[in-house]
Amino acid sequence: KIIGQARQRVSRERSVIRVSLETFMEQLRADDKLLHVLLREGTVGSDAFKQAVERELNSFEEELQVDLVRLAAAENSRLHEPALVSRAITRLVFAAGASAMDMPPEKDPQLIEQLSQMLRMIITGSRAMAEAEARASNPD
Repeated sequence: KIIGQARQRVSRERSVIRVSLETFMEQLRADDKLLHVLLREGTVGSDAFKQAVERELNSFEEELQVDLVRLAAAENSRLHEPALVSRAITRLVFAAGASAMDMPPEKDPQLIEQLSQMLRMIITGSRAMAEAEARASNPD
């Protein structure tokens, strides 16, 4: 749901990272509090609930990986270990979301900016690693 909403809102002026984070924070602050249940119970709930949360996170990671590979290809780029990149991003954002639940919503823009920079660092690092691998395997 979050990735689908973010896809619809991306524009040339706003990055997919920022829009995705804004959408995530909107879901976090939504009245239905479904994301709260996922974040809280995923760490303190029953084993069955923790396993269900883990399955949801894995599904989210798989969908994100497809998007990351597609976006990198559109920019004539590659990612080193895209599955690991999507896992790092998902786990970082969900951990930050769990912390954000206890913060006032006024702090959301600051958190979005920090997370946006962190995610860019992860993606930039992955691209740099992929480029280094390509150079090492094809020395000119």
